[in-house]
Amino acid sequence: MVMGSVEYTSAEASSLEVRIFGAGTRLAILERLKRYCQERLGSALERQLFHRVGSGLVIGLELASGRSVVLKLTERRRGAAFLAECEAIRMHMAARGYPAGETLIAPEAFEAGFITALSFVEAGPIVDPHEATARAAIAQAFARWIDLAASFGQPQRLGAAWFTRVPNDETWPRPHDPGLVFSEVASAREIDLIARRALARRSLLAGQKVIAHFDWRLEHLRFDTNARHATLAFDWDSLHLELEPVAVGAAAHAFSWDERGSEPVPRIDELEAFLDDYQQARGVCFTAQERDTAFASLLYSLSYSARCNHAVSPERPLSTGDFRPLLFAAADRFL
Repeated sequence: MVMGSVEYTSAEASSLEVRIFGAGTRLAILERLKRYCQERLGSALERQLFHRVGSGLVIGLELASGRSVVLKLTERRRGAAFLAECEAIRMHMAARGYPAGETLIAPEAFEAGFITALSFVEAGPIVDPHEATARAAIAQAFARWIDLAASFGQPQRLGAAWFTRVPNDETWPRPHDPGLVFSEVASAREIDLIARRALARRSLLAGQKVIAHFDWRLEHLRFDTNARHATLAFDWDSLHLELEPVAVGAAAHAFSWDERGSEPVPRIDELEAFLDDYQQARGVCFTAQERDTAFASLLYSLSYSARCNHAVSPERPLSTGDFRPLLFAAADRFL
C-alpha cells in the first residue's frame, strides 16, 4: 500500500514502533493512525506525507478535511513533565512570531508512549543545504531560535546534552535507539579515540547557558520559495539547557540531514561555514575559547553519529548517510 510518499507493506516495524504501538507491521500501525485521525483530529486520513524513525517517530499526515499535521510520538521514558515544558517553550516561541506551528493536540498519553500533533504546511521547494544561501538560512533560523528562547526564563525540566553530561570515565551515553549496540571492538577504536579526545576538551568549555534544540536539521524545517527564511520548524522535544557553543557545534554536524536529499551528510568545509553563518546571524563572534568549545562539541556529535553508522554496518560503509568519512576528515582538521 502506498500513501503519498510513504510505502506501507507487511514488513516488520522498527523496534521503536513495536515498543510504542505493540504492532509488528507497518500496516497495523497505519490502521491505528487512521483511527487516531478520526477520533482525535476529527477527520479521515487522506494520505501520509512522511514517516521517520529516530529517537521518536515523526509522521506527516494530510487529512481528508484539507488540513495537514505533523505527529511526534515518543516513549514514556521522556516523561510527561518534560514534554509539557517543551510544549510551553514552543508556545512561547510561537507567541513571539517564530514559525513554530500551532498545537492541535498537546502532549498526551497514546498507546505505550506520548503523542503531540502540530499544524503543518509543506511550503516551498526542497532546499539544497549545500548551497550557501540555504546553509545560512538554516543557521539563521537556529540563531533566532536561541535568541527568542532566552526570554522564556529558567526551565525546570531541561537537562544538559550528552557532550557535557557523559561521565568522565565513559565515552558514550545510552544510544537513542536501544537496537544500536556500542560494543568495544577494534573496528570502532578510531571513532572512540576521537570521541575521547573531544571529551578531554571539556575542562576548557566556555559560553553562556541557553535553551537549545539538539535535533536541528533540514528535515525538520520548511523554507520559503527563495530558501532564505524558515516558514516552519517542527519536532520540539529534543531540547536541552546547555552552553551555546555546545549547541551550535551539535547543530553544525548534521544541519544538512534530510532523507529526501541525495547528500544528507555535510561536507568538510560546510562544518566551519555553518559556525560562521551562525555567528553572522548572532551578530557577535564567539571568543577563541567558545569557538574551541563548538569544535569539540561538533567532533563529539560527529563521533556519535559515526558510532551509530558503525553499529548498523561495522564492516562496510553505508551507501548514503555515513558520517565516518566526515568524522575522520574533521578530526584531522580540527584536532
